This record gives sequence, structure tokens and C-alpha cells, in this order.
Amino acid sequence: MKSDLVLEPSRWQPQSVTKSTVGVCDLIRRNDEESAEVFVGRTKARGDAAAIRNLFVGGEGQLPEGKNITIPSRDSQRMIECRVVDPNNGDDSSPTGIFLHFHGGGLSVGRHDMNDALLLRYAKSSRCRVISVGYRLAPEDPYPSGVQDCFDVADYFVEKHENYDGLPVQVIGGESAGAFLTMQVLFHLLGKYPDLNTIKALVLAYGLYTWSFLPGVYTNPDSVCLNPSKLDIFRDLALTSNPTLTTILRDFDTEFGSLQTTDADIYDSPLKHPVFSPIYRHFDAVGSRLPPALFVAGTADPLVDDTILMSARWQMAQGSAVTRFVPGAPHAFAEVPIESGDCCVDHNEIVKEFLGEKLAS
Repeated sequence: MKSDLVLEPSRWQPQSVTKSTVGVCDLIRRNDEESAEVFVGRTKARGDAAAIRNLFVGGEGQLPEGKNITIPSRDSQRMIECRVVDPNNGDDSSPTGIFLHFHGGGLSVGRHDMNDALLLRYAKSSRCRVISVGYRLAPEDPYPSGVQDCFDVADYFVEKHENYDGLPVQVIGGESAGAFLTMQVLFHLLGKYPDLNTIKALVLAYGLYTWSFLPGVYTNPDSVCLNPSKLDIFRDLALTSNPTLTTILRDFDTEFGSLQTTDADIYDSPLKHPVFSPIYRHFDAVGSRLPPALFVAGTADPLVDDTILMSARWQMAQGSAVTRFVPGAPHAFAEVPIESGDCCVDHNEIVKEFLGEKLAS
């Protein structure tokens, strides 16, 4: 097992932050200023959902490599939209597997077709067909509706991949809330399919793994993109605006199969229950089945503690983890156009190196 949780002192010095990375922070900061009024003075989160969502309309950057498909859901009358991007490496080789992707947005904003360029980079790095899931969004579709859509798509390709060129699911990944969904999907699959062995890698960018926020959310001296107020709004939209929050626990937990919690498990807040916060799940029981995971976060991200704690727990459970911190990078930096700054290039190179190693065999 290879573990790589290394905090190099030199990488935390201010001089290691490049000018172009500062430029990416400034770019995101300008977007923060332009959208500030949407997040200020709210009285009811549900009333703000549409305005916040308009900030993440997506679709403008679609590439000819992408196409749209639909996958059956557990509801016979409803299909789940997905975006598909193939590697298109300029040769005749076919994709070797599926990279199942989940977009970010706090479970309440964002789209599966809003960043084809990022999906294409993932496809080229993995030589996999990337399928980004258009899961339902809260608060119109309360938790766990969106998570269940992700489960349904994952189940479809695990159980019926012969219907889609016979490609196995080899990689699962996402950014921010998409990394949260990646964890939820993985534990669902591990609990439901005891013999599943096709998943070779996870790609997790600045994930949120507990809705009971960690210290960095409140102590980050210069929050870019996210701050405690914004995160509270997203949490309200995603979870706490749902009046049946606690009743979800029992029914939804069964979808994690053998990994569901027991009556002996006690949590001092519903938000710490694993169905909401995967960092609290007893995943040491499946340590031998945990796929190699890449954890990436910027040092300027208020959610960096989630990456630190989850990657450490991964290794303590005997999982293989590679953890990379990008100096000065803010939240969402991987989704910024790659030409914007060094941190964007760094993320692409880190992912390429990791997947090149894990998918080589």
C-alpha cells in the first residue's frame, strides 16, 4: 500500500504561491463581489434557490466531444440526464472504462453539462468515457433525491454495463459536493456489491465530507469563493430546509447495504450521521476494498480540513491515498479554465499522474 499524506513546510510559505494563482483567486473574488447580493439578506433559502442557480447556468462551454444521454431511474416514468465525453486522443483506441463524474454546487446548483473542458481533461487523463450525472437538485427535490439519482446511474453501469459498450466503472470522481457524492456512491456500491472489483481510482477535488462543518470553515483568514455564510445557505438549501430531515435516516441508510449503521451508533447531531456526512461512516470494515484515492485541495480553501481528515481516515483504514495541497489555490480552482493559472495546470497534472499510475495495468 502506498500512502502519500505529506505536509512539506516549504510548500506552505507565501512565496510558493505564484502570481497566476493569485490571479485565479482574484478572478473568483470578482465573481464573489458580483454575486454578493444574491447571498445577502435572505429570509428563506427556498426563495433564493433560483437566483443562486442562475449563477451556475452552465452549458456555454460545451465541446463537440460531448453528447447527452439518459439513464433509467428507480422511477419508471423518469430518466436521468447525463453528459458523455470520450477521450478523443487522436487515435483509434477505444475507452477502457467509465469515469463516473458528479458536478459540484452544494447539491442545489450546477449542471452536468456546465464544464465539458474539465470532463475532457478527465477523459484524456484516464482514457475512460466520462459520464457526468445530472442529478436532481434541492430544495425542489429534497435530500436524498439527488444522491439516489447518482446511485441509480452507478447501479446501472455496474449491473448493466453490457448495454453501453461493455465498459466497467473504473474511476469515480467529482469536485466539492461532487466529491461528497463520490464518497456516498462508493459506500453504496461497496455495501451493495460485495464482489465489485472494477473501481481502480477515486478523484476527489476539494470535497465536503461533513455537513457539520470543520474548523477551517470558520478560521480561514481570507475565504475565496466560500465563507461560513454561503456554506450555511447551501446547507439550508440541501438539507435543513427539509422538514423531514431526521426521518430520512432510517430509510435511506438501507441503501448502503452491509455498511448501513446500527442502533448502537449514536450521533449528537443528525448532520453527523453517515447518510449526510460520509466522514463518520465505519469504512474501516471495508479497508481492503477501498480503491486508491486522490485527494486534492488548495491551501486557501476553507474546506481544506475535510480533505485532511478524510484522507487521513482513508489511510488509517488501510486504504491507499495520495493527498496534494496546491499552494494558494481557492475552492473551485479545478473548474476554472486551465489557462487561467498555475494552480489549474497543477490540478490537471496531478490527476494525470495519479490516473496514469493507477490505470496502467
